[in-house]
Amino acid sequence: MRVGAATSAVLVVLTLASGQAHAKTDAQTRSRPYLVILAPIDGAKVEAPFPVRYRITGFRVGPEAGHMNVYTGVVGHSFKLEVPLTRTSGTVRVPDHPMLSGYRDITFVLVRADGSILTQPSARFRVEDVLISGSRSAGR
Repeated sequence: MRVGAATSAVLVVLTLASGQAHAKTDAQTRSRPYLVILAPIDGAKVEAPFPVRYRITGFRVGPEAGHMNVYTGVVGHSFKLEVPLTRTSGTVRVPDHPMLSGYRDITFVLVRADGSILTQPSARFRVEDVLISGSRSAGR
């Protein structure tokens, strides 16, 4: 009888332990991707190529994980530039391109390695009324 009680106790402990491990894994995979652009800010004047300071949580970046797209209009239906990322925070440079010159509302979006755009609002950040000066012939 003591052997049976000990075995039951071990099974209960193992069941609880595996349940806690499973719960932790589920919580980790459900973390929400979050993108913040620290610079430029609304109304900024920048010269291309221009630096973008950013911070990302809840999303892996890198060649096999994800990157950031920069849109000058409607996400998925306007001019875009891909910006590779190697860290979840830091500074990257948006290259000079003729489609960037002028006043722009820029939307930064997190994108998976397979090219699919994250749809969560927290995975996007819009900076409005940015005056970008640069070469109108860049990239040609």
